[in-house]
Amino acid sequence: MHRTLKQTLGKQKLRAQTPELAACELDWSMAGLWLISLLTHNAAQPPRLISPAAALRVIRTAMRRGRRPTGKHWLQRQLRTAVPDFYLRRRPKTARDWPHKKTEPPPGTPRIRTATTAEIRKAQAFRKEKGAA
Repeated sequence: MHRTLKQTLGKQKLRAQTPELAACELDWSMAGLWLISLLTHNAAQPPRLISPAAALRVIRTAMRRGRRPTGKHWLQRQLRTAVPDFYLRRRPKTARDWPHKKTEPPPGTPRIRTATTAEIRKAQAFRKEKGAA
């Protein structure tokens, strides 16, 4: 439920300004998630695993349709299809080459050289300014 709440419902960050409102927002988010799960489990005959993301898509589609006639038991038929995919993957779902690390070479040994006359004068002038300040 925690992963579904954060990933599927997009609740990585609560929008409330106070702790009391954040608790209320979290309660309502959980109530919504439970309601989606309950609707989907009731529609599935026999009850089986559900996909919260697919169920959420079906419910959002139904809400966008509004009061337009869609046929008897349209929502239940659509929620029956909200199941996770069970096909065998040929490759893992994880991203390749993760994490994206920089491959810059480490810094080498410093090159030491003698200061030029102009650089020495600038350093002395800088030291005088700092000493006077």
